[in-house]
Amino acid sequence: MTTIEIAALIISLAAGFSYAKARVFRLPSAIGRWPWHSFVIVALSTAGFVDPSRVQGFVAKADFANVLVQGMLGLLLFAEALQVDLAHLATHRWSIGALALGGTLPSILIVGFGTHVVMRALEQDIGLTNALLSAP
Repeated sequence: MTTIEIAALIISLAAGFSYAKARVFRLPSAIGRWPWHSFVIVALSTAGFVDPSRVQGFVAKADFANVLVQGMLGLLLFAEALQVDLAHLATHRWSIGALALGGTLPSILIVGFGTHVVMRALEQDIGLTNALLSAP
């Protein structure tokens, strides 16, 4: 299976399970998806609808590192962005901005200066600018 086929299969199954959870069983959205999906998979496997050898073959053939980085990460970030309530986010824009800068700026300075000091101790002078640019 290609990356797109695996991503489509996983997203389709997740959408189907989420729809059943919300519409059929009327469970709130706060209840996690993965415990519910795990329960359904175990139930289907126990009932004999899922052949474990086929699942093992599928998992053995799939390149999950490539699927995760190349396909699923972008899809998951996009799906989560769709669930953001922009009106609620706008009411807290100053605190969100302050916390974002208050967390990012010290992180860059700590990691950048730390990298600079460690590299100089190892006699590898990469320069302070490069050390700060390589920080998260």
